[in-house]
Amino acid sequence: MTITSQKTKLRHNTVQGACQILSSGSHASWRSIKRCRRCNQIKSVLEFDKNYPSKDGHINICKTCKSVYNKKYSQTEQNKAAHKRYNQSEKGKERYKRYSIRHPDKIKAKNVVRYAIRVGKLSHPNTLQCSYGYHPAEQYHHHKGYTPEHWLDVVPTCEKCHKKIHSPTLLRAVYKL
Repeated sequence: MTITSQKTKLRHNTVQGACQILSSGSHASWRSIKRCRRCNQIKSVLEFDKNYPSKDGHINICKTCKSVYNKKYSQTEQNKAAHKRYNQSEKGKERYKRYSIRHPDKIKAKNVVRYAIRVGKLSHPNTLQCSYGYHPAEQYHHHKGYTPEHWLDVVPTCEKCHKKIHSPTLLRAVYKL
């Protein structure tokens, strides 16, 4: 990195530098920049999620830092305990009840797969590789649907690939919605 690019980078990352950049003909205003309290960098407010009760209408952590934090937190025991508490609460039980009423075919298919794993007809997905990537599998995907004749037509997937499969944009592309 050259000395001029180091100075430019330093200038962009300070309040004075942001002021110089804004006064140098940029169409932005003071309200369009903000400092992330995690990475301590000055960024556009477009890089912050909205939070209407706050003074400027945005949270004080940029989307990138928030994403990293959420990924780390989702792996912690504290998060797992919170999910367990919620699932055992009245609200969690009611939510599961509504889901099972709306999707009885999915519940039955999932239970048949669990039983097949327990009796040895299917191997546990953790012992297999994801069918869509090079990751270890974590779950099975009912790729042909949830009708009784396809209950055991499953492929091992990792959680990341399984979410991609069910993402609305991919579903629209596949079914041309």
